[in-house]
Amino acid sequence: MWLLILLSLLLIFYPFSLNHFFSPAHPDPLFLFAHSSPTHLLTNFLSIFIIYLLSKKLHLNERRLFIVFFVTSFSTLFISLLFDLPVLGSSVGVYGMAGFILPELSLLVPVWLSYSILFLSILLTPSSSLPWDKLFHVFGLTFGLVLRYFRDYRSILYISRLKDMGYDRYAIIGIGYYPRSYVVEYQRQ
Repeated sequence: MWLLILLSLLLIFYPFSLNHFFSPAHPDPLFLFAHSSPTHLLTNFLSIFIIYLLSKKLHLNERRLFIVFFVTSFSTLFISLLFDLPVLGSSVGVYGMAGFILPELSLLVPVWLSYSILFLSILLTPSSSLPWDKLFHVFGLTFGLVLRYFRDYRSILYISRLKDMGYDRYAIIGIGYYPRSYVVEYQRQ
């Protein structure tokens, strides 16, 4: 549902955000939904729809993907302010979502191979709008992948902390509720 809301937002804001860029000289809040042409909107729309279908098939959290779209889009402001470049944020968010789901596809295609394929597709697609848009697309893909590994690393740290506290694997995955020490004491009685 969240990705469908995102699709509808892109369609609703398209007439208002056509060719809106964010630059340090002219900050524009609609850069998140901006597209340079109707074909740009169509490619982003189809990409989000494919990500939506993958999220349904793999049982991914759509709300998390929705948040990743906005986080990666806002992260481009750092590059924009650092190098004084105008930026369109919608494509970066779409590539950020694609990078975020790459580890989920690792059972079918290794992450290094899928990342390389998407990286090469970014470089080989003709650029019609801005010469540096490929830089932002690669940044979105990479930042989405980094966000995913950061999220996984946090859960690994959380699980190791629970193991250090004495919880067994059943308690960690939600089946049991007692620390290992309590279960051992209960079995002794």
